[in-house]
Amino acid sequence: ARPNFSNVTMVGAGDSAIGDIGMLIREGSGGQYFNIVVADFTDECLDLDDTLTFDQADSTSSTAAGADLRIGSVLFDCLGGDADEEGTDSFDITDWLTAGANNSLGATNTLGPPVGGGKFYVNGATENSVTATDTTTIDPFFEAADFIGAVPSAGEDFTQGWTVFLDQ
Repeated sequence: ARPNFSNVTMVGAGDSAIGDIGMLIREGSGGQYFNIVVADFTDECLDLDDTLTFDQADSTSSTAAGADLRIGSVLFDCLGGDADEEGTDSFDITDWLTAGANNSLGATNTLGPPVGGGKFYVNGATENSVTATDTTTIDPFFEAADFIGAVPSAGEDFTQGWTVFLDQ
């Protein structure tokens, strides 16, 4: 699989009794993952598994051109850390992310609620300080956005009337 994701916000339960991972990429999957906020997962924000998955990436940088697995302009803030580092990994995932463009690791998220209250998924100052990637250069399907995450501010919450937090 080689999916393309842009402007996504993933929020975990923030509860240490519930184990969960933000992004799990495995079984040789690749993809382009840009302008993403991953926050409040009990385990790591990112877990790459299997040699075939690592083979999809350029081991020098998470945003290296031409790689089949790229991650850039992300903010990671999870209770278990930024990345699940295992002794069998082909390279250090945290170093790989740090070498990539516009990645903010170990930040404290400032996500807030939408107008009228509710679950926190709207960008705050920390999220809006991360430089976004113009994803139209990755796939013309995307519209250019100058922010990471799904919702840049409470005043621009296009999700009103949508279903969010299905299992909460």
